[in-house]
Amino acid sequence: MHHPGHQADGGEPLLVPREEIYVEFAKSLFRAFPDRSAIYIPGVPVNSRCWSILHESEEVRRHARLYIPDRDWARHYSVTLNRSFDEYLLKFSKKARYNLKREIKLLGTSGNGELSLVRVEHAADVALFLDGASQISSRSWQHALGPQMVNSPEERLRYERFAGQGVLRCYLLKCGERPCAFVRGFQFGDVFYYSRTGFDQNFSGYSPGRAMFCLLLEDLYTHRPPKRLNFQEGEYEYKRHFATGHVEQADMLLVRNDAGGLVRLAVSAHNAFGRSISLAKRIMHRQ
Repeated sequence: MHHPGHQADGGEPLLVPREEIYVEFAKSLFRAFPDRSAIYIPGVPVNSRCWSILHESEEVRRHARLYIPDRDWARHYSVTLNRSFDEYLLKFSKKARYNLKREIKLLGTSGNGELSLVRVEHAADVALFLDGASQISSRSWQHALGPQMVNSPEERLRYERFAGQGVLRCYLLKCGERPCAFVRGFQFGDVFYYSRTGFDQNFSGYSPGRAMFCLLLEDLYTHRPPKRLNFQEGEYEYKRHFATGHVEQADMLLVRNDAGGLVRLAVSAHNAFGRSISLAKRIMHRQ
């Protein structure tokens, strides 16, 4: 059974933490999409002001009913940028710091000693980034899941618009003349969003992903530094390794009160099913 809905992307609310702001945010979503029965908001920190207001506000309840589709909270990792990159590296042991530097050096040696990180923020550099990132994507392990990066006129226009808005901040790592890793990123205010990454599997023996992250983070400390790097969705080992902290987060579903009875029934059934799955998992873990 399908019902019309809309997804509001985010994961880290950037609004002022005042109740009337979040209430108006919820109401304005339904005004913007009057033909939608529900609004899906992924990745809201469970200890955030946004979470508590949308749960507790009588004003929100007059317009919509709140559901939590998945009762298993996910961990959302981030890096808080302190005073310097050298200070950040102290979170690792002396041996781990040595290995990181060694991996970067070996990767450079594979490109005849030339390892360069290209930062892409301007529309004029978008074609260069998409060309390199799409080449890397075609040789990455993620390619089996489908194209991760596409170099097309439509994509170039989209990225050029991001650049024009001042939020584009992507990176391309090159070994000699050959691109070996990329990160698609965006910076809004004090937060850098680590959106998507990939590396050429031909360089896998040199840990290009780890090298890429270290060089990128060092650049964040020196150029237009944000206060935090947001890893966005996904619980991967490298995120746990490089993160300085995490928050528990969950998805929200706001179903408007004037939605049809079948919509509310379907959502209630799905919600009950999700609770039963979570309970079964907890029982299995106790055994």
